[in-house]
Amino acid sequence: MLGKRNQTLWASFLVEAGGRKVYIGGDGGYDKRFAEIRERFGVVDLALLENGQYNANWKYIHTTPEDLEKVILDLQAKQVFTVHHDKFALSIHPWNEPDSVAHDIATKHNVNLLDAPIGTVVKF
Repeated sequence: MLGKRNQTLWASFLVEAGGRKVYIGGDGGYDKRFAEIRERFGVVDLALLENGQYNANWKYIHTTPEDLEKVILDLQAKQVFTVHHDKFALSIHPWNEPDSVAHDIATKHNVNLLDAPIGTVVKF
């Protein structure tokens, strides 16, 4: 429908099963919702967070490296697995920058970052 763009928001999901909580972040820039999710749902066992295909012009729809750190700190998930990188290039950032940034954040804040090549089974 012409003229009807931007009528919906991006989505994320929190799935609880078997006593575990998994947060699936989806696309979207940083805002207060991550802290609100932590306050409302408590400890998240695993957070799948977008990390890649970003630039300053997309800061409202893709998480920038600076904002990834804020998201991780706001959620305080027990484990973090970043997605949305290492598959194809949409943006202008260096290919390995998303992984490098995630590892730097994990080291700086003692975050349990799950990381594996595409196709690898990851157990949490």
